[in-house]
Amino acid sequence: MKKLSTQFAALLFISGVLLFGLMHVCIAIYSSNSNSGLLYALSEIKGWIPYLLSITFMVIGGFIFLDEIVEERARKESQGKVYHYVEEKE
Repeated sequence: MKKLSTQFAALLFISGVLLFGLMHVCIAIYSSNSNSGLLYALSEIKGWIPYLLSITFMVIGGFIFLDEIVEERARKESQGKVYHYVEEKE
């Protein structure tokens, strides 16, 4: 189960990074033809939805990764305490 969630987090994060990069390429291409800023270019190319979606994908993927890291540490720590307690009893 953990492997599936790790793969899903990686898929979300990588797709967010790729979409974010492609949106910046589109913004750069549009801005080279006209002298405009980021927000104006996003509005003109109607790129708000993919831009915000890319950030959302990266954030969700990162949160899933962080959640798995915290759970793994807690699991290892609790196993270590159990083994330590068993060794003291003997």
